Amino acid sequence: MKSSQRLRTAAYAAALFALNALITLRLFHTDYTRQMGSIEAAYIGLARYIANHLGQLSWFPLWYGGIPYADTYPPLLHMVSGLVVAGAGVSPGLAHHFVTATVYALAPVTLFWMAWRLSGNRAAALIAGVGYSLVSPSCLLVKEVRFDAGGWFAGRRLNTLIVYGEGPHLTAMCLLPLAIGLLHVALTKRRPWYYVLAAIGIAAAPLSNWLGAMALAFSIAAYLLAGFHTRWPSAWLRTAGLGIYAYALALPWMSPAVIAVIRANAPRVANNFESDTMQRIYLAAAAAAFLLAAWVMARFHVPPPTRFAILISFLFGVTALGRYWFRLSLMPQPERYHLEMDMAFWLALMFVA
Repeated sequence: MKSSQRLRTAAYAAALFALNALITLRLFHTDYTRQMGSIEAAYIGLARYIANHLGQLSWFPLWYGGIPYADTYPPLLHMVSGLVVAGAGVSPGLAHHFVTATVYALAPVTLFWMAWRLSGNRAAALIAGVGYSLVSPSCLLVKEVRFDAGGWFAGRRLNTLIVYGEGPHLTAMCLLPLAIGLLHVALTKRRPWYYVLAAIGIAAAPLSNWLGAMALAFSIAAYLLAGFHTRWPSAWLRTAGLGIYAYALALPWMSPAVIAVIRANAPRVANNFESDTMQRIYLAAAAAAFLLAAWVMARFHVPPPTRFAILISFLFGVTALGRYWFRLSLMPQPERYHLEMDMAFWLALMFVA
């Protein structure tokens, strides 16, 4: 029985990967695109530099007269692309597009795996993965996203990858469900190897993209308040320990100095974002509503997977929709979290149903 269940899970995962690989098939063999407004040229340049300077990445001389390499960008995606360039001997553009196309195809697979690990329901997890692959709720809810993506049922995730070059952001989104799933397995089974894997997963998302770091923090908060573990003080302490372990793994690329630089620069790239009185009121109201929702669902014994999906949907929804609908910002660049909102909404739709 267990063997047949593993085969079914693997088949569902393979089907999701094949569906998404088919959607982005051309990207697997494309060196360069005609999207001149995309930021991927910078990422391709990083991959080229890594391929030519393996083992010499303390300093990056090409930008601003030279900066510490850790200040360029979270390194994971570009490291992988650079290793593909060096190992396969292909162009940096092809390596970058092949890696990002693979990440694109894997994202619904990791969502499916996380949903299955949290709920045990393969059918609901599969439908969430298929829905996430094909329909973007943000196109249905936000006119700006709908017009930019090209219609009610446009593929927003593909649009952001091709037109804007959001490869690092999508990489973090691919790794986010994996990190939560590994955290759940580690806290449930309590074996050393699972703790190591969970720490690696938690470190990987912010090492791909800084937005992924905040999305991961939201997701862990929703997970801890979802009621998966009756002995919650132990679960919270072990999660904190895993967070420390994960940060130790990421420290060479995310030192306090690097974080300080990002913190200083983030408002500047977000139309000079400022934390004014309205922003603080909105932040406090969102936090209070989040905690109230967690308490109400616990009182009414809502199943933990459904609680998690609703809580994470609330956090990403209030972040993205608050900006698009009411021009309220929880943080710099809140509108970019509509991609995480799409993923969370599909999860909530399936678990609530």
